Amino acid sequence: MFMSDNGIAQGEHRWTNKKVAYEESIRIPMVIRYDPYTYSAPRSDDHLVLNMDLAATFAELAGLNPPVTEGTSLVPLIQSPDPPSWRSDFLIEYRKDGPRDEVPTFCAVRDEGYLYVSYQVSGEEELYDLALDPYELDNKVTDPSYMGVLDELRRREAELCQPPPPP
Repeated sequence: MFMSDNGIAQGEHRWTNKKVAYEESIRIPMVIRYDPYTYSAPRSDDHLVLNMDLAATFAELAGLNPPVTEGTSLVPLIQSPDPPSWRSDFLIEYRKDGPRDEVPTFCAVRDEGYLYVSYQVSGEEELYDLALDPYELDNKVTDPSYMGVLDELRRREAELCQPPPPP
C-alpha cells in the first residue's frame, strides 16, 4: 500500500495550509496491490475510504481481530469493485489551534457528491456540488434549488459531529 500525506493548499481558496475541508486538503492518493487478489487489469475506485480504515484492513489481511476503531476494512473493496455496502459520507472536523491559527473551528460532511462545511463560531456555511463545481468555487448554500441537499447535510453534520469541537 502506498499513500501520501494530505495535500497542502498552495493558495487555493486563499489558504496556504492543510487544515481546511476542501478537496486539495482532504484527498489522499492511495495505491494498493495485494497479490492474493489478482485482476486482469489495474482499476480505480471512487468509494469513500479513510485513513482510519487502515488498521482494520491490515488486521483482516493478517488474520487478526480488528482493533476497536471507527474504521472499516478495505478488503471488500480490494476483492470486488462492488462490495455489498459501503459508507456514503464521512465527517471532517477541525479545532482552531491557538490565536495564530487562521483556520476557524469547523465540522464538515463530505458525501459522494457534495461538501458541506459549518463554521462553529461564525455560523457561516458552505455547500459545494462536486460534480458541477469540482474546484469548490461556487457556494450553493443560498441557492434555493439546493435546499433539500443542504437540509440533509445539515442533519447529517449534526448527527456525526457530536460533540462538536470547542471553539
